[in-house]
Amino acid sequence: MSVFYHIHRSTMKSDIDKEFKKGKALFFSKKESFWHDFEKHLGCETYGGYIEYKITIPQKYFTYSLKPQNKNKILKLTLKNIKEFIKLHEKHYGDNSDKSLRDDYINKYFIGIDCTDPKLNNDLYRKLKYNPDAQLFPPQGYITEKYKDIIIERVNLVKS
Repeated sequence: MSVFYHIHRSTMKSDIDKEFKKGKALFFSKKESFWHDFEKHLGCETYGGYIEYKITIPQKYFTYSLKPQNKNKILKLTLKNIKEFIKLHEKHYGDNSDKSLRDDYINKYFIGIDCTDPKLNNDLYRKLKYNPDAQLFPPQGYITEKYKDIIIERVNLVKS
């Protein structure tokens, strides 16, 4: 089981409390990572607090393959498959495209992506044109579908 965290920037109920919206990305990060701490800080400074959710995902949903047999997989990026991932992006979009591999390929073949490996270089996001003008990088991962054995639970409510 892999454990991740999602920070909702508000103390008001999140859609997650009611129902997971299929197709809408639920971003996550590792605890005590840059993104985890950044979202908590932003929630307190700008939104009056935050709600922290713990996301537990069974290992059976992760794959290292860029060509999964089933669509219900989360692509786990590592130092071993990242070069192939970048080549795939360049093949599909080239250097001059403003589209992201995430927009078409990832959402078509996977239910999410996991880029939480601390050894990966954040310049990857600029290379893949996730948001080339952004000063900050996107969260470490996301899922767009939730199955019964993927557990999302509220673990903390912080008011500032």
